Amino acid sequence: MKNEFTHVIDLRQVKPQGCEYKLNASKKQLESLAIRFKLPKIEYLRANLEMMPENKHDFTLMGEVEAKVTLTCGITLENFDKVIKGKFSEIFTTKKLNEDNLDFDMDDDIVTEVKDGMVDIAEVVAEQLSLLIPDFPRKEGVSFEFKDEEIQESNPFSVLKNLKK
Repeated sequence: MKNEFTHVIDLRQVKPQGCEYKLNASKKQLESLAIRFKLPKIEYLRANLEMMPENKHDFTLMGEVEAKVTLTCGITLENFDKVIKGKFSEIFTTKKLNEDNLDFDMDDDIVTEVKDGMVDIAEVVAEQLSLLIPDFPRKEGVSFEFKDEEIQESNPFSVLKNLKK
């Protein structure tokens, strides 16, 4: 699968004090990402990122993602716009991961093994965006009310209540 949104960095080129990146998706990239995530539209996607070396093999990518997306309300099926924001961090390591060398704090960060020293930070941003998109979006002010009496009236067994005991 070809990535719609890509910005590859070489971890060997990351400075000891770290590197900062600002990513903005183009109109074509936004259209492709909207198709990928099954959204009517993504108006913008931007990210501020910082890659910091932890040691010779490990690098931490910290970032903030912001996007304006068009979602479909799960109740009314109407489209609506929503700005979604999130922060994340992910660790990249050039070491081969196995049970003996997992000396990372696995509670907070995702650890990804990198074989060739190259990381597509835009793909990381796209993945983070996908995690921020709500599974069951609701337009603001819309609620779903369950009414039990409607079910009882349409219940196929409700005709049995008129039978004599």
